[in-house]
Amino acid sequence: MNSFSQELRILVGIVIKCQVGVAICVTLLTCSGDVLKSGGEKGIDHIPLKSGSTWSYARFDSLAVVEDTVIVNVLKQVISIHGDIGIEIEIIDTLVSKLLAVTVNDTLFFVNDLEPPNTVYVRFVLPLKVGNSWLGSNLLDSMWVAGRETVEVPAGVFHNAFRVEQQFWFFNQSNQTTYWIAPGVGIVKKNIHNFGFSENKIESWNLLSYSIPE
Repeated sequence: MNSFSQELRILVGIVIKCQVGVAICVTLLTCSGDVLKSGGEKGIDHIPLKSGSTWSYARFDSLAVVEDTVIVNVLKQVISIHGDIGIEIEIIDTLVSKLLAVTVNDTLFFVNDLEPPNTVYVRFVLPLKVGNSWLGSNLLDSMWVAGRETVEVPAGVFHNAFRVEQQFWFFNQSNQTTYWIAPGVGIVKKNIHNFGFSENKIESWNLLSYSIPE
């Protein structure tokens, strides 16, 4: 497949993912056993991704005007169809979907690599540092660490959480996503604003509970 076709598939996949808002996007840390290694000093402190880790979120969808619960589970280390070693992540809402977390040098990728197509949904450059910026999933997607803040969600109050901003546009579709990432816990809050000719949608994720094996 040529590079243009590959990029087009990634762009289309991102638009679809932004519209349905299925995946919870998280960063990764290095631990022993079946977790991936992240590059850079202190990158290991951001989010544990040990097998058995789980996060529960309250998700509100402004179009459906309904709040539901989303469960994110870390399953096991797997080898993708492209031969990459990664961590399999399960997202449970009304359906069950899976993503694969893979690191290359200091960059963590979340991809739909367990079965075709090989679509990159989001990437994080670790360790997170205020002022750092990078391309998100493609050339039309930018991400940056905007600051550190105190965040209050049903699971508790988290101090010095990283606020990571993501902006994406594609033809008549634009997306603004904000992640609050508490070191040692992971994503504690996420807000998604989708704007386009067909719909304007606001979606929020707030951490209800989490469990991380020692």
